[in-house]
Amino acid sequence: ATAAAALPLGAGIQQVWGSFHERTIARSLPPFLRMWATRLRAGAPPLAALTGVCGGVEGVLGLELCRVIAAARCRATSMEGAFRWRAAALGSAALGDVAATLAAVERTGAPLAALLDALADEQEARARFREELANAAKPSIVGLAAIDLCVLILAAATGPILAALVPAGGGLSGLGLTTNV
Repeated sequence: ATAAAALPLGAGIQQVWGSFHERTIARSLPPFLRMWATRLRAGAPPLAALTGVCGGVEGVLGLELCRVIAAARCRATSMEGAFRWRAAALGSAALGDVAATLAAVERTGAPLAALLDALADEQEARARFREELANAAKPSIVGLAAIDLCVLILAAATGPILAALVPAGGGLSGLGLTTNV
């Protein structure tokens, strides 16, 4: 019974932890992508540019980038494969987007720096949208106060009317609303 009860709790903690990681990665990703693109434009090869930028990235994204670099350096997989591996392990759509960008470069031959800049723009737009959505979902204090005031006015206005309709001591039977059971 204890193990069965721990499963939903463990899954809930994992979901919250994964959600926290995803938000942290998504927030840190655009500046990282821009730094990586800058190093690529300066002539560094993709893995060397990624390694050079990784030292300046802290937190969850920095840790995940170190894992990506380690996998790509030991030739266990390509950079795209390493980003896909970390994206799947964390359930991170943001890292999955980086992997998809690397796949698009391989498929089309497009310049990686330009696609990284475009991905950074897209990630920033998504972050703004999420923030606006979160702010729109929060009820305003003014709006709640207006609703409370309307309820009070309605109660004050209808209270005497209801008191006049319901005879004292008679309850609802004086209104002919009784049931013959």
